[in-house]
Amino acid sequence: MGEAGDAGPDPPPGRKLSLQEAILQALGDPLSRQILLLLADAPKAARELLHVVSVPQSTLYRRLGELKDMGLLDVQRSIITEDGKKMELYRSLLEEVVIHLRGQTLEVRPRRRDLAAARLADLWGEVRQGKSP
Repeated sequence: MGEAGDAGPDPPPGRKLSLQEAILQALGDPLSRQILLLLADAPKAARELLHVVSVPQSTLYRRLGELKDMGLLDVQRSIITEDGKKMELYRSLLEEVVIHLRGQTLEVRPRRRDLAAARLADLWGEVRQGKSP
């Protein structure tokens, strides 16, 4: 993630972080950790996140993109606002992370969220409430 205060250096060019490395890097970075925690329970728009995190909008969008590229969050759904703008609702892909330190071995076990199932649950909830999706 390459900025001052990040959890660690970016991987060498051409090498992608493993999921375990990405999780550790994100958890070590205060902004990434805050974003993942804010997106753990429900999808949120970047606009909602900006009210909580104290960073410029460009920094937030850059970090959202980085976390998405790392496979740690994704867009759960997109909506059209009343003024006709498309707004993406982000959601953490991590439901649970267990980290074990055994001797000289660090084991990271993530449980990933299925956004397709979450989208279906959202759609079903809207149908039950009589809203159009």
